[in-house]
Formats: sequence, structure tokens, C-alpha cells
Amino acid sequence: PNGVRADKLNLNLLKEMKESGCSSLKIGIESGNQKFLNNVVGKALDLKKVVNAAYLCRKLNIPLVGFFIIGMPGETKNDIMETVNFAVMLKKKYDMDSVMHIAMPLAGTRMYGVCEKNNYLIEDENPSNFLGNQELMIKTEEFDPVFLRKARKAYYNKFLKLQIFWLIKNPRKLFRYL
Repeated sequence: PNGVRADKLNLNLLKEMKESGCSSLKIGIESGNQKFLNNVVGKALDLKKVVNAAYLCRKLNIPLVGFFIIGMPGETKNDIMETVNFAVMLKKKYDMDSVMHIAMPLAGTRMYGVCEKNNYLIEDENPSNFLGNQELMIKTEEFDPVFLRKARKAYYNKFLKLQIFWLIKNPRKLFRYL
């Protein structure tokens, strides 16, 4: 499940990876908003390089998956929707699949400290209980778990429609899924 750095991928490297048996790639993107990615997440990743990696993988027929996280402290509703829209654009243009996670501040992490300091943690939720139904633990002035669920659902609804379109358009892919 670990991702490679999108900004380290180039055509020659991807060709060599494909020739050596690479059957798919996963990249960690986190956010579709460049300013949030730079200033809050602190990840030195140019989103243009993500688009280029998606383009190259599509060109070489290497399935690509991107990991996104929404609902991080400091994020706005606009930032979240830019991430959703960026993931949708990557699916539309490059058939890139994405996984949309909701931020979960684990005890002992920097995110947990920020959430605790700013009273973003939702009461009666214990971050040590890492279960699928207890992933929504942050509420800020900007968003709450209800908004995050709706944003993630909106993404997956759009993704599903695009996936159906791609399967109809590419019968070989449909047979692979079957």
C-alpha cells in the first residue's frame, strides 16, 4: 500500500519499471490544493508533477492509484473540494483511481497535538480505537464530520460514474473486473 513519489517518476524510469514487471503504482498526494500542500502539510510536491505522472502511466498502461486525505487541521471547505475535484479530474483525463481518506489524528502525532491544542477533537471518540467507524474525529470552525462524509461520498459517486464510463468504453477492462 506504500506510495512512490510522483515527482520522481519520468518516462525512462516508468518504461524500465514496466519492463521489469511493475504492474501498478500508488502515489501519496494528500491534497489537491497546492498552497495547502505546501504551507500546511509541508509536502514538497508539485501537483503538476502528479498530473505528469498520471499522464505517463496512462501512456504506458500502468494502472495508477493516488491517496488523498481530507479533513486535516487548517484545511478549508474550499481546499477539501479542490482535492475532490483534483481527484475527479485525474480519473476523467487519465483513468487514475484514487482513495479518499478522512484525516484521523492518532495519539502522539503532530496532527493530534494540533487538534488537541485547538479543541478540534470530537468528544467520546478515542483515537486509539482504530476502527473504520471511528475515523471521523475532527471538527473545526471550517468543517465537521458530516461535511467530510458528504465530500467523500460526492467523490466516490463521481468516481463510480466515471468508472462505469471507462468500463463501457474499454471492454477489456470490463472483462478484467469480471
